[in-house]
Amino acid sequence: MSVFRSGAVCGLLALASAAAGCSEEVVGVRLIIRSDLTVPDELDRVLVTVAAARPDGGEAPMCEPAGVEPLVALPGAPSFLPYEILVERGERYDFWVAFRVQGYFGGALLHERQQLVRWPEEGVTDVVVSVEKACRDRATRCRSDTEECLGGECVGLQSYELFTSPGFVEAGAPSCFAVIE
Repeated sequence: MSVFRSGAVCGLLALASAAAGCSEEVVGVRLIIRSDLTVPDELDRVLVTVAAARPDGGEAPMCEPAGVEPLVALPGAPSFLPYEILVERGERYDFWVAFRVQGYFGGALLHERQQLVRWPEEGVTDVVVSVEKACRDRATRCRSDTEECLGGECVGLQSYELFTSPGFVEAGAPSCFAVIE
């Protein structure tokens, strides 16, 4: 599992919090990526982008969306799915967190999903995002600016242009997350 922070809370990986003298409970969102596509025969790469926002008078300025190291299928290696990424809530960008999960095969985008979630007040909230076989052929049919595929059908996005419009990013904002481990 990869762990990311949206800002310094204790400064170290949550799993090592006791060694760092951090007594705070982990507050965050765990993204769980699944697929009914076979790795590597039908799905050979997954890209994840993470963004977070802070509340600001009705608007939610974001930090600069950051990509997670791609999950790549290696010949003869076991499947990389399911995969979990724990994102810890930080001090500044603590309003919501958003994920974009893109599944590829042979360099072609098969399926893209977005999920926006408010940070929990305490504990860890699990969010499951599936790269679906039913959406494999619909990825290019859904309107990429306003729709995504769920269960083989095109449905409206939670937030349009969240990962594509620079207007959402706060001026001078840092990268949303730095890889901890």
